[in-house]
Amino acid sequence: MSSAHRRFIGGAWITGLGTLASRVLGLMRDIATAALLGLGASGIMDALVVAVRIPNLFRRLFGEGALTASFLPAFAAERERSVDDGWKLVTAMLVWLTAVLTGIVLVAEVLLAIGWFWAGENRGVSLLIELVAANLPYVVSICVACLLAATLQALGRFAVAAWAPTLLNVCWLSAAWLVAPRVTSDKSIQAWVIVASIQLAGVLQALVQFPALRAAGFRFVYDWQSSRASV
Repeated sequence: MSSAHRRFIGGAWITGLGTLASRVLGLMRDIATAALLGLGASGIMDALVVAVRIPNLFRRLFGEGALTASFLPAFAAERERSVDDGWKLVTAMLVWLTAVLTGIVLVAEVLLAIGWFWAGENRGVSLLIELVAANLPYVVSICVACLLAATLQALGRFAVAAWAPTLLNVCWLSAAWLVAPRVTSDKSIQAWVIVASIQLAGVLQALVQFPALRAAGFRFVYDWQSSRASV
């Protein structure tokens, strides 16, 4: 068996184990959240679910969907031509992805602020808008984390990319089990604590992958002219 085949099989095992761990922790996370917030008529649990679902839609589109699928062959082609060209493409994608998603988030925050104003005394709708607005920045960090993971996988470095997603569940579980119950008994504030843990997890998922990318030789090389053509 060639070294490439062994590396592929090893990567598949690592990725599979990381995905399994993430799913198991995700189930525990959902149970812990339901036990904390309840499933009654307050609507707090439903509001949190919606607040989490919206960034996940962006993650599937920009982080794990068509964008990543088109990035991987382009990165492989650029890197085969020149290592520096490969890093220029990664840099350009990071810059443009962050800029575009930040712009989308800012526009969405303005629209949500208008919606919150019109919600008036409807506390259920107001809480939903507040949680969605608070959780929207996760769109940027998780999509950047997904792009970094795709780059590492293209380089044959699977471990960090496979296990980084478990950080979301670890942070979330810590908030639901340890932090929120000790901070307050108010369910709406406990939901805010969970949203804060999601923001922390998004940043951590991106940050933990940078050392592995640096070890693979990544250098931040931004070429404005070529990046516009690449992106």
